[in-house]
Amino acid sequence: MKILSIAMLLCILVTGKAQAVPIVEFIDNGRTTITNIEGQMTEWLDLTETLDISFNDITADLADSVLDETLSETSEFSTGWRYAQIFEIQFMAFNFFADISGTLILNESNMFDFIQLFGNTLDDVGNGALATMGMSGTDVAGVP
Repeated sequence: MKILSIAMLLCILVTGKAQAVPIVEFIDNGRTTITNIEGQMTEWLDLTETLDISFNDITADLADSVLDETLSETSEFSTGWRYAQIFEIQFMAFNFFADISGTLILNESNMFDFIQLFGNTLDDVGNGALATMGMSGTDVAGVP
């Protein structure tokens, strides 16, 4: 299963402790990351792949579940993608940042590791929140 990662992932982390922390493996697959949560494999598109592509463009391109316009240069990204559901993002993020006891560990090292694995949504200019949300100023203003 492939999932298009969304930005602002860390803003929706659930705090607290889990009752039971599943066995999770995070596999760096180059332009994607694969999570193996007790045998359930999910492929997450690296956030950097959609840098400078607006949310509206990705949404329009995904209408047929095929990223054939925005990421057309590689056929490996063309089929099977969808947006992640909020619970999938929460579950993945919690398992990335939680220790074996289920306690969240949020520090600079963990954040760096997460960005290295899942990609960076800020471009060199540092467009901040808009770039993080995958939007441009034109999208926010509603200009076609």
